[in-house]
Amino acid sequence: QLTTVHSVSQALSGQSRSASSSGVHEPVFKAVEIAYLVWMIFEALMNLYVQKKDFLFGQDWQWNAFDIVMIVFTLAMQFVDVVSVSFLRIVRLCRLGKILRAFRVIKFLR
Repeated sequence: QLTTVHSVSQALSGQSRSASSSGVHEPVFKAVEIAYLVWMIFEALMNLYVQKKDFLFGQDWQWNAFDIVMIVFTLAMQFVDVVSVSFLRIVRLCRLGKILRAFRVIKFLR
């Protein structure tokens, strides 16, 4: 039921953004999305606490994995919304530097 409410709020949020660029309802949809995320994290942690190893190996492990994937994607979307694009470019450059450093080490080992 909660997933349905979240899906409807996301659909309305997208429709609201395309209908008007004023963003009057955006804080409301953002609050609903964050509340949904907090609830999903709480639910996953409670399931993990109650089910222990059955969380990963029990009968419903696929649903638990799906919940975790949804939480990770939603957290990533929240992170991207907060972090500027220039910061992400800096992170990519740092990764590129790390890769280039690895190539130097490999060349040194020859």
